[in-house]
Amino acid sequence: MLRTLVRSYRDAFSGLPRQVWVLALCLFVNRLGMMVVPFLELYLTGARGYAVDVAGRLVALYGVGSVLGVSLGGRLADRFGPRRVQLASLLAHAVFLAALGFARTTLAIGAAIVAASLAGDAFRPANGAAITAAVGPLSRARAFSLMSFAVCVGLTLGLPLGGELAELDFAWLFWIDAGTALVAAGVLFVLGARTPPPTPAERVLAAGAPSPWRDRPFLAFVLLQCAVATVLFQFLGALPVFLKHELGFAESAVGRALGLNALLIIVLEMQVVRRVERRSSPLWIALGSCLICAGYGLNLLAGGALVALLSIAVWSVGEMLFFPLGAALASQRAPEGAVGRYLGVYHLAFAVALVLAPLTGTALYEAAGARGLWGTCLALGFLLPLAYRVLHRRTGGWAPPAPGEVPSRAA
Repeated sequence: MLRTLVRSYRDAFSGLPRQVWVLALCLFVNRLGMMVVPFLELYLTGARGYAVDVAGRLVALYGVGSVLGVSLGGRLADRFGPRRVQLASLLAHAVFLAALGFARTTLAIGAAIVAASLAGDAFRPANGAAITAAVGPLSRARAFSLMSFAVCVGLTLGLPLGGELAELDFAWLFWIDAGTALVAAGVLFVLGARTPPPTPAERVLAAGAPSPWRDRPFLAFVLLQCAVATVLFQFLGALPVFLKHELGFAESAVGRALGLNALLIIVLEMQVVRRVERRSSPLWIALGSCLICAGYGLNLLAGGALVALLSIAVWSVGEMLFFPLGAALASQRAPEGAVGRYLGVYHLAFAVALVLAPLTGTALYEAAGARGLWGTCLALGFLLPLAYRVLHRRTGGWAPPAPGEVPSRAA
């Protein structure tokens, strides 16, 4: 039994090319030191003395920078190559994190937050484009799963250390976060594949490639991803409030409960995706969306810790299907020369959801109570999977758009 389990884990991680492992190592190092954003509001209200509402508006600027970053990163990846954009993103992110640590006026802090977010999130579509170039379509979902695994392990190890350092001196967070971005850039520079810059012919091809903004089926898919992500990201807003005020969890208990999500992804995601990666991705993404919404809907029955933890487990399994298969499908849809731009638009779904989730979730919680919020999530668990199925039937497949199917003029 143990031998079978070990073999299944070995099979889940085997067969991916070296470059994918280098990209995963780069992400792990970067996320190991990701300490500024999780503690940014505490830093602003504590060390800088801002009121909670003002600090909240400043933190919301991170979402603005994220929207700009994923849009710019995708375009630059197509023009200059994903490796160069990833290196530039990591280096610029380190610089702006250090600048944020030194900023003292509200204008300087706000500008540094936007700049750090823009620089950091330009990495995401470029990283996706690099994965797309490094691995074939049949193993791409597992490659994106490895990225999720690396991120979760890094955050699981790094965030507790960040909490301890924040109690000593917030300045440590900025230096460590900036330092690990530089180390991640070093990992990519030394170990990453040195691809030549795009040739003039490749740049002409990229310039003439169909625009994702004119690909209606793809945009419909992105909107659906944004809707599901808005439900999923309730763990950033309404869910902690519900756990504390409705179920009586202490702050430490809330943290441990949400930690179950990262633990399940670390233990199970690669296994789950390996078993479904060669099947029909849109329908598995639909199932993932159903589990995410139904998982939150389970909180309608929550009267204590058991159902709350079961809820987290259910939406965590949905997340395992939703994220890697969605990224793989977006890369599959992208025509040659436009992978970065397609993934940039795809990542916009999550940048926008990061802004919408805490706003809509807490507003609905205040207006209709916990039952109204979780009941809405449950209802979406029926509607959103149906929308995925309709989209899947209307597209009749998910190949890149044929020449002339989508206007090629850049949006």
